[in-house]
Amino acid sequence: MNWFKSRVALYAKTCRYGHSQVLINGAHYADSNGGRDKSYCSKSVFGSEVTTGTWNVNRNYAKGTKICSKFWWNNGSSGPGTVNGYKSFGTACAVIG
Repeated sequence: MNWFKSRVALYAKTCRYGHSQVLINGAHYADSNGGRDKSYCSKSVFGSEVTTGTWNVNRNYAKGTKICSKFWWNNGSSGPGTVNGYKSFGTACAVIG
């Protein structure tokens, strides 16, 4: 695998301030923008997928390796499901076949 992209699906014309985290077989690999938050915006009234990071890995992974991307939205609240002001906006995974 040479590279992969992390993406988040945003609905309508909206922005989310946060960052993506990549996990390989459940272990933390890296954060987009070095863990610094940034605004990711959909410009379409129908929503769109927005790239939150491009990861250049240039390595071979064993068959069955699970790579996941989780987007952490900095919503500044402390409600249920929130960790230090961040709420998971979803996780997408792929398994190397």
